[in-house]
Amino acid sequence: MTQTRNPTVITGVRRDPRVDAQRFDYVLEGLVFPAAKWQVIGHAEHYGADALTRAALWALPVGVYPNLPALLRTLGIRCVPPAGA
Repeated sequence: MTQTRNPTVITGVRRDPRVDAQRFDYVLEGLVFPAAKWQVIGHAEHYGADALTRAALWALPVGVYPNLPALLRTLGIRCVPPAGA
């Protein structure tokens, strides 16, 4: 019997960018941008983000992110969450 990896998870992000964008939108809701990496991580940890989300945020380069779409692009997520999601 061969073991296969979960096809929905690839290095910290899922195959559906809309799901990823929505997940980060929920976790970072209320975060005031621009935000430094440490602020993003602190906000996510205060929210109670899951391990996958925290790992992705810890992997971000040190810097200041002007808005959520810029942060998502840095994570390799090209889909922007809908407004008010």
